[in-house]
Amino acid sequence: MSLSDRTKLEENDTYIEIARKYPHIGKKIDAFWGSEFFEPYIDSLFTETRDGQRKGFPMADVMALLSLRLLHESEFDIKRSRDVWDSSR
Repeated sequence: MSLSDRTKLEENDTYIEIARKYPHIGKKIDAFWGSEFFEPYIDSLFTETRDGQRKGFPMADVMALLSLRLLHESEFDIKRSRDVWDSSR
């Protein structure tokens, strides 16, 4: 990943807001940006894996995370080995 790709993320207002509100998520977004792990990580944030303990995000934050996911998709040509929504597991 180039420095300009990193700068695009670090200067992105949506990323800045998510990282401010959820520092642990911001760190993972930063770590996974430009990699094959980014989109599955974002997808995992919307999946219940805590025995009903996950509260969910306010709609504005859901939209922000999805916006970052779409930006990542458009910036990086990363091929998945399988689609996260593929039900034939």
